[in-house]
Amino acid sequence: MTTTPSSPSRADAATSTVAPVHEAAAAAAIHETAAAAATELARLTGIGAHDVAVVLGSGWVPAADAIGLASHDLAVTDLPGFAAPSVAGHAGRVRSIEVGSHRVLVFLGRT
Repeated sequence: MTTTPSSPSRADAATSTVAPVHEAAAAAAIHETAAAAATELARLTGIGAHDVAVVLGSGWVPAADAIGLASHDLAVTDLPGFAAPSVAGHAGRVRSIEVGSHRVLVFLGRT
């Protein structure tokens, strides 16, 4: 009688050290990229932190205009980790807008 090795069980996969190490490295890389983008955004705008972020897809530029006048309007590609929009009609912009006593970051288009 011939036997074939079985695939690992969920219990085996859960105890594997390879997946958690890989996931931890990926999470660290994502965190580093996000931190670099935040640092660059602060450098480009002169604003250390925003209170809220809003992401608007295609067709929502008029809504962004209604939020208020942007003190800064940047291409998303100016920020580490952001690609140019791949969908037609997505602006690929990020605006910093003061609304009352709050700083609002508005992303126009997805990447």
